[in-house]
Amino acid sequence: PFSFGELLGRAATDTTLELQPGDRLYFYTDGIHDQEGGPKAKRWGHKAWMEYLRDLQNLPLPAQHQVLLDTLRSWQGDQAQTDDILVLGLEVP
Repeated sequence: PFSFGELLGRAATDTTLELQPGDRLYFYTDGIHDQEGGPKAKRWGHKAWMEYLRDLQNLPLPAQHQVLLDTLRSWQGDQAQTDDILVLGLEVP
């Protein structure tokens, strides 16, 4: 994972990824792991988000969408949304 903000002022480089059918790519904003919630109103955290995403990856993408929404709503509880949240999953056909 990396932040686009980390790239400001740096020279652009090209990277080629060899993707196979069934491979998945996930793009997300930091709002997902910065969201406060749970019993102690703590941030979800990057490490916990990455572990969650690894656990979620074996479900079909449409199922991931619903499970993620349900998990996020449950985690957030009564806490206000603190930032934009975007998660985009793509699967190579």
